[in-house]
Amino acid sequence: MKHAAEGAMREWASEAERFQLRACAAGAAWRLGEWDEVRRLASPDDASLVSQESDSYSCAEAIYDMEIARALLALTSSTSPEAVVRSHCDNARAALVPLLAATSAESYAHAYPHLVRLQVAHDLQAAAPLLCVPSSSNLVRVDSHDSVVELFDFWEVRLSAMSASLQAQEPVLALHLSVRHEMLARAMASSGAMRGGVESHEGNDIDDGPSSSVRGLKRGLGQAWLRLAKSARSAGNLQSESSALLQARLYDPTRATLASAKMEWAAGHSHDAMARLRQQRARLEASLPDRPSAEEREALGATILMLARFSCEAGELETDEVLAMHNKVTELCPNWEKGHYWLGRFHDGQLRDALEAATRREVEVPGTQPGQMSCPSKRVVPPKERERKKVEAHATYLAPMIRCYGVALHRGAKHAPSVMPRMLTLWLDYADKLSQAEAGDLGSLGNLDKAERLRQPHEAMSKVVAMLPLRIWLPCVPQLVSRTCHRDDQTRKLLLGLLAQLLAEYPQQLVWAVIPVALSTNPERKRPGEQIVAQAKQHLLRKPGLEVLRAGASLIAQLRKVCNDEAIDKGIKRVSMKSRFPQLYKLTGLPLVIPIYANLTATEPTGGAGVSVSPFSDDAPRIELWEDNVDVMGSLQRPKKVIIRGSDGQLYPFLCKPKDDLRKDARMMEFMTAVNRLLRRSPNCRRRRLSVQCYAVTPIDQECGLIEWVPNMVQLRGIIKGYWESLKLPFSHNDVKTRHAAVMALPPHRRRVELANLLQAFMTELPPVLHLWLMDQFGDPSRWFEARLAFTRSCAVMSMIGFAVGLGDRHLENILVNSGSGSLMHVDFACLFDHGLNLATPEQVPFRLTQNLVHAMGMSGVEGAFQRVSELTLEQLRNHREALLNVLSTMRHDPLVEWKKRNQREDTSGRLDSEEADKELGKIDKKLKGILPTHGNTPLSVQGQVQHLINDATNVYNLSQMYIWWMPWC
Repeated sequence: MKHAAEGAMREWASEAERFQLRACAAGAAWRLGEWDEVRRLASPDDASLVSQESDSYSCAEAIYDMEIARALLALTSSTSPEAVVRSHCDNARAALVPLLAATSAESYAHAYPHLVRLQVAHDLQAAAPLLCVPSSSNLVRVDSHDSVVELFDFWEVRLSAMSASLQAQEPVLALHLSVRHEMLARAMASSGAMRGGVESHEGNDIDDGPSSSVRGLKRGLGQAWLRLAKSARSAGNLQSESSALLQARLYDPTRATLASAKMEWAAGHSHDAMARLRQQRARLEASLPDRPSAEEREALGATILMLARFSCEAGELETDEVLAMHNKVTELCPNWEKGHYWLGRFHDGQLRDALEAATRREVEVPGTQPGQMSCPSKRVVPPKERERKKVEAHATYLAPMIRCYGVALHRGAKHAPSVMPRMLTLWLDYADKLSQAEAGDLGSLGNLDKAERLRQPHEAMSKVVAMLPLRIWLPCVPQLVSRTCHRDDQTRKLLLGLLAQLLAEYPQQLVWAVIPVALSTNPERKRPGEQIVAQAKQHLLRKPGLEVLRAGASLIAQLRKVCNDEAIDKGIKRVSMKSRFPQLYKLTGLPLVIPIYANLTATEPTGGAGVSVSPFSDDAPRIELWEDNVDVMGSLQRPKKVIIRGSDGQLYPFLCKPKDDLRKDARMMEFMTAVNRLLRRSPNCRRRRLSVQCYAVTPIDQECGLIEWVPNMVQLRGIIKGYWESLKLPFSHNDVKTRHAAVMALPPHRRRVELANLLQAFMTELPPVLHLWLMDQFGDPSRWFEARLAFTRSCAVMSMIGFAVGLGDRHLENILVNSGSGSLMHVDFACLFDHGLNLATPEQVPFRLTQNLVHAMGMSGVEGAFQRVSELTLEQLRNHREALLNVLSTMRHDPLVEWKKRNQREDTSGRLDSEEADKELGKIDKKLKGILPTHGNTPLSVQGQVQHLINDATNVYNLSQMYIWWMPWC
């Protein structure tokens, strides 16, 4: 970049253009450490130009870059006072003012690059007190080590809060590297080494000098280069990653080797990656002292762990050898979360393989007679034998898996979203099988009958429950509540005790999840619910939370009456709460949080057992009073809209919905919340700010509940019909009905083609208009672009989620658009699990992708951002298939009302597995494996699956088969 900028300077005649190119070259020079070039390029002979162009938008960035280069130049000079660095940093900030003023009015995303530049200036100025010292003190002294560590910790905190993209992190990391290099050079000069000479090679450790400050500075430099390499890898920039790793190897060869092995493995060079790791392991073990330091143990443990993972995936070692390597890692680093997590993953894999073998209906039996040894026969495995094998597999591998996962979660909560549901599901399912076995339902267990290991998984889980902080269990509350009627006494006792502790610790939030169970009309579910509340009250004796439980029970009972009130005449659109629901109206000043999504969703934990930060906001608004007006909706179920006035003075509307099993909607919100977590963890998804709009759904009975009313949402149907009317486009319900009925009266062999022709005619007569709303709603070009991008991305994310769970009935009233951001939100999840195929007119498309949606995405249509975001979202869904299925597995023990209607064997108490839930989860499992029923049983790639889905969703013949008032032409 430096040479390109200097070459261009010779071609440009304008002084302003030459100044911008000089600033660019100076930025490249200080990144390369060529300070003589920086001095030449940043010479202050352009003061008049800077003054003349200081108000120019085009030169603002150049002035900033030049001032940063001059500040760094002053920093590297032992004679420059701190005030000089501060002055240059102030000039750099001043140059950014017009840029920030222009971009901040558009959006935060547009202003973010300039905020990064401000962070560069701030971090640079923060380093000045340590480097701008009198020359007699000879630089970074040993007694300033604490200040250096404090500065680096400060930098690390700020880096962790930044965007993980390479574009955002590179300027900051480049500055940090430059400052660290200067500190290292001065520290080595102070220790008697040659200034600026850092001679090392891959076989040396990180320290060649006697000073501990030198060791720390080298290690910090290595970590900074590795962070830059990681950002480059996330951005797919392999050349930058390789360059950063080469630099990191000079200062931290051990960790640089690990990163290089990871890069080679990702590139498909598995043999080279493992060979590199074996060499490093041998070197580290040979040089390991009798009493190694924590750093030395961690370096060896990380090497062995990566080698174990790669060897297991490549199948190059036996299971016992891989297990020994994992155990060696936990011995070397007993407090390392990652070591215990991957050991748990290994045991989890063993259990998965054993369960897969146990479910086989046929096994091969080798021949025993002469001449038949090479011709094995097949034996059918009886069902009870298969179940006994499952019990044996759980008894062998489940306890060590639970112990390892528990220790990992105790050390850190990074993997909690995936580990917790998986661990609970396996433990609860095993306890259920064990209960059947002890009851004799599975026949004799043979050698397992008196084995103590049958109860080891339960003992391991009991220790994990006692070990982990309560907040880490919060995302699993729906799963725990669904299993309160568990058949095993010990398991049920542990579950109820855990839920009671959670309710006592977080009563304001969990009252909405637990109290409805205690008020259930099903006696078998009501009994454990009452036990949970009673135990929680024991924990809360003489504490404020006790009043929360009492108020919660009264409130939920009154809300049920509002939901189920059917005596309101159909012509009445509004009633008075004070007169019709006086008991609810009197419930004021309640110590309960308002049940909106933000108040009921716990923040993700960031630590292990020491987590002390509250998972919920301390100032969440409480229920202060109720607005008197209750609106009665005109739909079939006649839901009521009630409004709560919160303790913050704001109004919070809710929909009290009767005659609808909202547990489906609630499970869908849990699923979407889990997907949002996955999208935030993916660099590609996080950079695009991918997410799906969630809202609170609070079931208070099997067939009624509360739904949060999200503000600023507009139905697509209203938008489209409004523009049809304003543009005077001919739309008549009677005309559509008549023309459609005429086609449906045709013989079957003509009907398919004529329906497609009719659909295309409607699409021509009623052209897309949704793009006009985006243009009118977001008049500023930058806001319009951001809104259109948000619209496209949210449509893609929700399309993939909807496909995965079989979401149907996506008519125009069930899709809403945010009038402030342009993003889409879906409502009404009653038609889940491909139920659309069972409608009178079976649905033929996987999701809605009609002409209004496609046209609003811009010129590229579905082939641009929509397709790419769909691929990224589906990739996350497929990569975390088991974790997402575990979230939905709650339904296996909390079956829906409709499942009971079509299968009388369904157990509404939840004691038995739901047969219908197993069928539905099996469908989702196949989809997330890449198998589409309409395209055979061969798994498709992510890209291939997305392309098939888009083709199916936009196929004119599929759309023409949809229910006519689904309005497939819109």
